[in-house]
Amino acid sequence: MNILRWAARNFHYYATILLALALLPLLRLSHIPFRYDMKLFGLAYLLVGLESVFFASLLYLVLVPGQLMQSFIGNLERHRVRIVMLVLYFIVLLWTIPILKVMFVMVATAAFLEIVESNKSPDSRRKAFRLIGPCVYLFIGLLLISSYNDIILSLRRYVDYDLVFYNMDRWLLRGGSISLVSHWAIRTFSLSFFSFLEFVYYSLFPIIGVGLIYSSIGYDPQRGMRFVGTILTGYYITLAIFYFWPSLGPYYLCRNHFSLFPHQFETYTVEKQVVQGALARWSGAPLKVISFEYYIAFPSMHIAESLIVLWFLRRWKRAFVLLTIYNVLVSVAIVFLEWHYLVDVLAGIVVAAIAIATADLCSQDFGNQQQRLTTSIAAAER
Repeated sequence: MNILRWAARNFHYYATILLALALLPLLRLSHIPFRYDMKLFGLAYLLVGLESVFFASLLYLVLVPGQLMQSFIGNLERHRVRIVMLVLYFIVLLWTIPILKVMFVMVATAAFLEIVESNKSPDSRRKAFRLIGPCVYLFIGLLLISSYNDIILSLRRYVDYDLVFYNMDRWLLRGGSISLVSHWAIRTFSLSFFSFLEFVYYSLFPIIGVGLIYSSIGYDPQRGMRFVGTILTGYYITLAIFYFWPSLGPYYLCRNHFSLFPHQFETYTVEKQVVQGALARWSGAPLKVISFEYYIAFPSMHIAESLIVLWFLRRWKRAFVLLTIYNVLVSVAIVFLEWHYLVDVLAGIVVAAIAIATADLCSQDFGNQQQRLTTSIAAAER
């Protein structure tokens, strides 16, 4: 039994090594060059990392608002020049972005600076270094996932399971479909509401970063690696499913999607690029470089990943409430933006449960870590 738990807990390491060893032969078989757009990968990863720190600062402000505000006011009283700098910063922001975003950025910046100010000890720097291992491991995993997306599309030159999932949705929705729901939403709601849904949908990536930061610093480095391992386990399961039951999503089958969906939104551009990329892989068009283009609809990793973050941060009560609200909103965004079938969402929940069970629940020191964290959270929230 202990051997099985040990194997399950370390499954993601074995899967990562196996996928890495098989990468070159499969790239050659698929006629894909071993060449990555590292500039794009690196820049995107850096930007998501900065956004993750930003979101983590906001979450910290929510978790311990009294302590942070008291420290912030005290530092302003001791260093009056900071007041002038903050006023100038506010004016510059007001000149460049809307007032609501200005207030959002000001609060998050103040929270981040206060966290930095209160964590200048050697122990805090040591905690920050804990992030390096999980961040590097996640980056390697994402490179593999991007590679195998292109490999599978090159080897599986069709997506006829879209029709299967569409018919399953018709049964679950009693004759309805995600496309019909999305078209109703487009007619009913304002463009600003869809802008908000896009913000929710694309915020998943920095929220994963928040989960990584809090898992690594709030627990220990092994907990952070386990968080990344759980995310990658979900991806690896999804890649295997994508090979046997490939699908792109309801927007692929919908004849009216690109004529009805607002052209000014990023989702319109991304979905069109996904279809064009898939058609290029099926036609055998040469691929010059591997980039992060994600084609998998079934299961929905947006649902799986958001649930994994919720699981790892569930001991922070306020974080749990916020992430629960986010999970509801991202489910609405997935449907209204026509990204996934209903069965994709249900399968995403199953994938999250399997990934959590193998990578986290099988951990031998899980109970001890939970007890230590509960004590620290209780102290912080007093």
